[in-house]
Amino acid sequence: MKKIILIVLFCLCQYVSAEEALRLGILAFRPKEQALLQWQPFATYLQNTIGKPISLQIYNYPEFTQAVANHEVDIILTNPGHYIVLKNKFKLSAPLVTQITQKDHFTLTQFAGVIFTRHDSPILTLHDIEYKQIAVTNTNSLGGYQMQAYELANSGIAPHDTRLVITGMPHDKVIEAVLSHKADVGFVRTNVLEDMIHEGKLALSDIKIINEQTDQKFPFIHSTKLYPEWPLVVVPNFDEHIARDLTVALLALPSQSEAATRAHIHGFTVPADYKGVEDALRTLRVPPFEKAPNFTLADFWSRYSNYITGILSIFLVFLMSIGVLSNELLNWSVENVI
Repeated sequence: MKKIILIVLFCLCQYVSAEEALRLGILAFRPKEQALLQWQPFATYLQNTIGKPISLQIYNYPEFTQAVANHEVDIILTNPGHYIVLKNKFKLSAPLVTQITQKDHFTLTQFAGVIFTRHDSPILTLHDIEYKQIAVTNTNSLGGYQMQAYELANSGIAPHDTRLVITGMPHDKVIEAVLSHKADVGFVRTNVLEDMIHEGKLALSDIKIINEQTDQKFPFIHSTKLYPEWPLVVVPNFDEHIARDLTVALLALPSQSEAATRAHIHGFTVPADYKGVEDALRTLRVPPFEKAPNFTLADFWSRYSNYITGILSIFLVFLMSIGVLSNELLNWSVENVI
């Protein structure tokens, strides 16, 4: 009887523990199994530091969005573009922190997009890409599509003029699609090429970088401007006291700990400004800005009031000038008649 009671109590404890676990969701841009091994020590660090059980889940884009919609996630670590979508759709709060990435001996708070083709391809510039087949993981991917599409748009090339080959996650599939001639060009986020070269899955001589940028503060291959690294955010109605403890734990994460080194991060810093990301999404008219905004008379007046006032002033001066001229002509006519 005593054994049965102990078993029941153990099961109840396990149930309560599972119910109270904070659910940490992370977007995977490399294979899920790899991402799970990469981030598990980080989840364990948070659990030990804040004294709350942490349940780690690795998602792709559709799965992550659905999990947030179903209230199956409490803590979110995703790319900035996906964060903007989730923020607008599910009223997420401002980020608690921004990730600092660790690559070799570099610490980075920004990342970018890469545009590449096969080494023997005739494609040399952004304008050569127009109407070519482009491999991308997903059009919701900031580093895997939107950064590059924004670069094309700024060069006068409409992204919809291209033919997209959607590979799905991870980014490795994009590289495979280009090398196997299923696409002419590929879009991936920074560090993917370097990681695959390091893993022996790719040789730099196999590919050619399009629109390559140079930046002394950012030493990795990239074709676009730089954008802030991933934000970590909590869902609405998240306990404020736990959020405070969580923020302290994130900022205090030791850069040399297993949690950091396995995740390839240096730690976290204060939240970055993600307005540049939002501007890019607005320009591309991609979610959450795919619909044209309502444009009211108040908006019209707010935007064009200076022009309207100026035109009305000129028109008023013109009418007054005509009135003065008419009076002078009338007086002249009367004087001549007399």
